[in-house]
Amino acid sequence: MEKNETIETQFFISTRGKQQMSTMIFQVKIPGRVRIKKNGRRHIGKGKNIPSALFMAWERNSSIDVLRAMPAFRQYLPIKVYCRAEFEFHFKNFQNEADTSNCVEGPQDLLQKLRVLENDRLIIEFNAKKVIGLTECTIIRLFKLDAETQKSFEKKQGRS
Repeated sequence: MEKNETIETQFFISTRGKQQMSTMIFQVKIPGRVRIKKNGRRHIGKGKNIPSALFMAWERNSSIDVLRAMPAFRQYLPIKVYCRAEFEFHFKNFQNEADTSNCVEGPQDLLQKLRVLENDRLIIEFNAKKVIGLTECTIIRLFKLDAETQKSFEKKQGRS
């Protein structure tokens, strides 16, 4: 792929029983096992939590992969509109397997920290799954909402 080439991928997404086309606005594959933000946190002072050293190392290493993926999607970044996210967490085994909801928190915060997303609250719908297989990695995909879903959500939020 040339440096100035951008990626626009269309996916058929089944939402609420109907098939629709959806545009991917960001994708990254992060090698290695996802680390959980709230496991092993250290408490300092009055309620101040500091993530574990393992999580901080994961975040530092994952930042490199996210930054490398950003140029291909630069036309959409930072994402400032509501979007849908897909998270795939690949594990080699069930050993020390975390809850899926806990797996999502760290990558979602990382996307905001690196300004892929202006705010992680913009993810209004997500699908997360764990896969047991041969490799350990995290795959994150962000999709633009179709106009009908975007308008419907904004109306519910009083922003139309």
